[in-house]
Amino acid sequence: MGFEELVLQKGKKIFDLMESDGPSYFSKDFWYGRIMEWSMKNEKFKTQMFRFVDVLPYLNSSNDVASHLKEYFSDKEGKLPSIFNLGVGVGALAPGLMAGAIRKNVTQMAKMFIAGENPKEALPKLLDGRKKNLCFTVDILGEVTLS
Repeated sequence: MGFEELVLQKGKKIFDLMESDGPSYFSKDFWYGRIMEWSMKNEKFKTQMFRFVDVLPYLNSSNDVASHLKEYFSDKEGKLPSIFNLGVGVGALAPGLMAGAIRKNVTQMAKMFIAGENPKEALPKLLDGRKKNLCFTVDILGEVTLS
């Protein structure tokens, strides 16, 4: 068996193992997974979601967050899950409450994908995953990203 076939076989095994032990329905990880799954199937939503996450650190007030939430995710066509429309509505009525929740959830969701900004931050998380017998892949990025 060649190297490429071995890599593909191991990768498939990792993804098969991931699917066999999903998070509980009552876990935030379950809902994060559903949001990511849904967004990957809906190109327009995915684009808007990444744009929103990109601009979020620069929004200075709760009203700014609520305004951008409405601008990016208003759904007049009925293509978004109802939970998103509820979130847009709550954001308009109680921007302070919604802005805090959004910032917290975006940060927590990012931590699912980003082990650290440098090796010192990432290594303990990776070692913890190995101790828990988790299978994962790691991309090491070295380029500078600008918003």
